[in-house]
Amino acid sequence: YFGAITAMGKGGWLSGGGSSFGGHGNYLGGAVSGYIMPDLAITGGVEWADLVVGQGCQICGRGDARDTGFEIMAEFLFEEDLGISAYAGYTYQDEKFSGFASAHNNVWHVGLRWYMGGGSLIDHHRNGNLNPWLPGLQAASLAF
Repeated sequence: YFGAITAMGKGGWLSGGGSSFGGHGNYLGGAVSGYIMPDLAITGGVEWADLVVGQGCQICGRGDARDTGFEIMAEFLFEEDLGISAYAGYTYQDEKFSGFASAHNNVWHVGLRWYMGGGSLIDHHRNGNLNPWLPGLQAASLAF
């Protein structure tokens, strides 16, 4: 935490089963939230995932699925005692498979959140895994 800024990072290993030719990979992500006031957060982030799936070209026999998402989101906590907030966001997602095929998605997020207990939005975001960015903004989805 840096005053009114929260920096976040995540990373890990992906396992989709498969054989020694594929089904494994990794992911990384980073984001920064700035708090205009204690109950208004603007978050920008990037998420990247790479998965070797063991499918693809007939010559090489391997496939590589890569997914990158650029995200921005705003969240406002209406009532600190009730813990009800609203959020809206946008994600640009770029998906590539073995360098041959690609897709681009524009994803809009709008919703409500309910945080248990009182406190400001900055308090809720800095309380362990309550920060909604840590599990992802539901943008990156590698499914084969």
